[in-house]
Amino acid sequence: MNATDDVTAVRRLVAEAERHQNDLEPYLALHTADTSIVNFGGRRVAGRDALRHARKAALGSPMADVRTKTEVADIRFVRPDVAIVACVKRVFDEREERLKDDPATALPAESGWLTYVAVKEADAWRIASAQTTPIRG
Repeated sequence: MNATDDVTAVRRLVAEAERHQNDLEPYLALHTADTSIVNFGGRRVAGRDALRHARKAALGSPMADVRTKTEVADIRFVRPDVAIVACVKRVFDEREERLKDDPATALPAESGWLTYVAVKEADAWRIASAQTTPIRG
């Protein structure tokens, strides 16, 4: 695989993460076993099993009605098998108004900077780490 192929593969990984955000098993398959995720609200989960538990709980709650769109802004390869991917994440809250307005369940912002660390494993690029920082204002 050459550099152009790797860029295409990493972009595909980001697109697949967006596409499968509410489809648990395909979403989990995009992550390494020891993945570390910090979500929009600042909650950290470590490992694919913890991510499975957290995503399953979210998908069984009104959070399933919060959808995101991701736009890749930059990809930097720190090694041939490791990429830092900067994205703008736009959040679409389709929950009931009372949940959107409740301070306990309100989202911190409508967009954020999502940073992925993607690693090339034997068979595919996968998400080793993800962190979303809300963009306020």
